[in-house]
Amino acid sequence: MKGVVKDKSNNESLPGAVVVLDKAKGVAADIEGVFYMTTTEGNHTLECDLVGYQKYSQPIIVKGNDTITVNISLGNGNQLLDEVVISAGRFEQKLSDVTVSMDVIKPTIIENKASQSLDIIMNQVPGLWFLMGKQVYVAEVATVMAQEPEY
Repeated sequence: MKGVVKDKSNNESLPGAVVVLDKAKGVAADIEGVFYMTTTEGNHTLECDLVGYQKYSQPIIVKGNDTITVNISLGNGNQLLDEVVISAGRFEQKLSDVTVSMDVIKPTIIENKASQSLDIIMNQVPGLWFLMGKQVYVAEVATVMAQEPEY
């Protein structure tokens, strides 16, 4: 299976769009919005998603060794966002219930950055790094003590 993911409104390619087959096997579109995927014969469901766009879903029927071309057009999917609370705890918390120092990613920051990925937005919080889509590192705050110059 192959295809291209494009913006419905301006027909521009959408790099990084995630294309998933049967909620199990997925690939990301390349810099030109192109994706390739192998699959087996049978009935499948193809889904595509990208931050800021509506989700796409389509049934696909694969027969024999067919090469299927699927051109996907994603429409605008802007939604009002609430505050995002990032904490080290395992449980969801409200900002008002948190007793430690917290930073808030407000919707205006997300809108102004026009990012297609949450990890880029999360990197705007001081002391927080989101790497490779898997790890979150929090840096300790270091205090630099003023020292007298040595002569």
